[in-house]
Amino acid sequence: MTGNNYLIDTSAWIEYFQGTSLGQKVKDIRNDAHSSFFSIGIVLSELTSTLIRNGHDPEPCCEHILSISTMIEPTHRDYLDAGIKHAEMKKTENRISYSDALLLVLSEKRRMKIVSKDEHLKGKNTLFLR
Repeated sequence: MTGNNYLIDTSAWIEYFQGTSLGQKVKDIRNDAHSSFFSIGIVLSELTSTLIRNGHDPEPCCEHILSISTMIEPTHRDYLDAGIKHAEMKKTENRISYSDALLLVLSEKRRMKIVSKDEHLKGKNTLFLR
């Protein structure tokens, strides 16, 4: 992988689809010719849940994500490492989720930056949206 590789968190996708100023920052990153977007399945699940709970059809958003990003399929080792990271981080970061831990593991292993607005990911290999 060359250029700037970004692993997009659920919070960033939500801002993107809501068309907020933070979402515009995600679009600006996407429009950079040297940037590549990556996603994982659990992020699609979280986004789907959020959209349905807010009365929206998730299909168009998920299809759009699939058209502009590359899906990463975590290995069993990635899941185990995410469980370890989650247990370690839970000691100090009460709001850390398994999906956040998985994003952190994948971003470290694949040398990607996470794009997120989640405060608990700030400073952890993250392009923090603010």
